[in-house]
Amino acid sequence: VTSVKALNGAQIEIKFNQKVNLPELLNQTQLARYVTATGVDTNGTVVLKQGFLSADGRTLTVVTDGSAPLAGRYVVKVKDVKNATGTTVTAYDEILNFGTDTTAPTLVSTVNLDSKTARVTFSEPLRAFTQSSISFKLANGTNVVGITGGITQGTWTADFDLSNATVNGRPLAANTVVYATFAGLRDIAGNFSSPNPVTTSFTIGGADGVKPTLAAIAQTGPKTFKLTFSERI
Repeated sequence: VTSVKALNGAQIEIKFNQKVNLPELLNQTQLARYVTATGVDTNGTVVLKQGFLSADGRTLTVVTDGSAPLAGRYVVKVKDVKNATGTTVTAYDEILNFGTDTTAPTLVSTVNLDSKTARVTFSEPLRAFTQSSISFKLANGTNVVGITGGITQGTWTADFDLSNATVNGRPLAANTVVYATFAGLRDIAGNFSSPNPVTTSFTIGGADGVKPTLAAIAQTGPKTFKLTFSERI
């Protein structure tokens, strides 16, 4: 381990000096085998919910459950991690001061995953933000109802289902632009978004006339395989 630092109030970055043999995505149970963080200034072990390994296999980003912000000193331990050749990496056990997160979360992107689903991505994990706290409008200010979706505690993306979007009881036509406004959005440390409120837009899609096809089949284990389609289904 070459460095460990808090990226924000809910993410820890662990860098290695070589490629390590870990899954690209680790769930809570898998992650607990390798990494722990225990508060020095605050009591209790931090719940590490998931981990993401970088494409080069040298950086592990650990995400907490968002129940409390990372702030102050923590004992961070990294153990039993193996490198690409199967050798166990030297264990890491240090007291680190993560300080306090004062950086405002920002909007990163808004994309249509398919004709009826839009995904909004922010720069870091956020506090829970329910659908009732988000306003959906047309360009002329008319309210749009029937869109569902929100942000759960400790996540940084929100998927919105546009299937039942209506204005004055009528379904929205394809290619209609909808504006979503998030007022009072905050990260785990309590920093409000910049700007606040933050507004983004997405488009109601229609049938594209192209049938999805099976693009590939790949074996992923002795008893598992993965099907890849030509588009989101």
